[in-house]
Amino acid sequence: MNIAKAIRRNQIEGGLILLGILVLLIQFVVTKDFLSDGGIDHTTIIGAPLDDTYIHCRYAENLRSRKGYTFNPVINTDDSLNRISSSRTVSADTSPLWVALIALGGLFAKHLDLIAIILSGIFYLFLSPMMFRLCRYTFVQPYSWSIVAGIITVLSSRLVWASASGMEVTLACFITLFVFREHLMRRQSRATMRMREGFLLALGIAARPELMFLAFLFLIDWLVVGIQQKNGLQDLVKGKIIFLICALPIFLIPYYERGSLIYHSAVVQGVKISFLPDPGYLFFVLKVLAGSFSIPILVAFAAPVFLRKQKDVILLSLFGFGLPILLSFIAPQFRHHGRYFFEVFPILIILGILVSVKFFSDKTKSKPLRYIQIAFLIAALIGAWRGVLLSAESVTNINDQHLASVSWLQDNISSNNKLAVDDVGAIGYFTKAQPIDLTGLISPEFYPLQHDQKLVWHEARKQGANIFIIYTRLNPSFYEYAKDSLELIKEFRVRPPLVASADTVMSVFKLKGDVHAAR
Repeated sequence: MNIAKAIRRNQIEGGLILLGILVLLIQFVVTKDFLSDGGIDHTTIIGAPLDDTYIHCRYAENLRSRKGYTFNPVINTDDSLNRISSSRTVSADTSPLWVALIALGGLFAKHLDLIAIILSGIFYLFLSPMMFRLCRYTFVQPYSWSIVAGIITVLSSRLVWASASGMEVTLACFITLFVFREHLMRRQSRATMRMREGFLLALGIAARPELMFLAFLFLIDWLVVGIQQKNGLQDLVKGKIIFLICALPIFLIPYYERGSLIYHSAVVQGVKISFLPDPGYLFFVLKVLAGSFSIPILVAFAAPVFLRKQKDVILLSLFGFGLPILLSFIAPQFRHHGRYFFEVFPILIILGILVSVKFFSDKTKSKPLRYIQIAFLIAALIGAWRGVLLSAESVTNINDQHLASVSWLQDNISSNNKLAVDDVGAIGYFTKAQPIDLTGLISPEFYPLQHDQKLVWHEARKQGANIFIIYTRLNPSFYEYAKDSLELIKEFRVRPPLVASADTVMSVFKLKGDVHAAR
């Protein structure tokens, strides 16, 4: 690449990053406006759209303090120095790499929630330049279409939502693009798998467990290539060894927790293998994809027909369409805005661009072609604005319930009380308490009891719970059984629409007659 081309590439990528920064600034302003509209802003600077962000921060905080990969470290109360004697490893946080990055960020700032939000923003800014490089240099697409691909990526509705979420979504999407670029470049040059690709695949799994599907596709693909070329198997073995070495700690977390390589606390989130796909989940995926207002994502569905002879497109399609289908067999929850399949967004955008170039560039003159690209960008702008509003609404929900309850608890509940909670993230992170998780995610002993909420109540009481912070309509059988023993002391309502919380009202109860339960 000569100097002029390098300068042009840097200018384009710099422009895409500046566009991403502009989107982040607009999102910050709109979110602050939503928070100040008839309510109190409980955030430090900007809030998170999910309670899960604070789960990451709690894990990172404990990791930094050498208390282990845990949400509730076990404290030896007999130790006069109040040291941690042993920590309870719980695989509730499914992104160890994200936890580690937040913990490292703690070297520079004490507010880990702010670190998480900054990190998600940084990886969001990396996405569009990587998309441009993939389209231009890996798939050798025209400059104009490659730039359009980068712009549409930075304006993609759900990626905009994830950009300041403090969640690992943007990291997982970036690793997906990065490892695709590495794999396809090596494959196109008739080379073999390098150790770097194995390392990147392991990082992907450490970011999001569903990227095991991507690792499976790539490893099978390299095996087929190795057999066809009758060489390169030695390098393939090296790449697989690096992958296994780097990925092994991720699989050892559930083994250390429960003595099983296949157990994972994701079962609490509803993961359950089925012999038939869940049509409701597939409809949900289609609704989210359509709601992104990204024309390339919709056009991508034509890729298996129009581009079926291109091997690289087959691999993109297997991941882009295969991941949501695979997830429909393991019954994931529909909550969290569908973030478990967001890694397919940039891949579907690439497929849509490839189809668009083939269909429009050969049959359309330059001026009408420009109008088509403008139409793509206008649709993307609409999607980006929808993503900004969705993020602002989500942050408002979490602010009005989770962060508001934290503020009230810090002023009214003493450290001698034991909290039992439906959503533990923000409450555990900010109060530094060791809450009981009634759903069983952080407190695994509660998960087998979910079929009978009487057992959940008795176990919570056995562990000393005297303050219950719950959604009465989330699990009505629990409330119906326990309500005669509870006294309502505070309620926290969300400002509509309800997009990020489990219910419109979060209620704080104390045990009736317990004079020590609240100040």
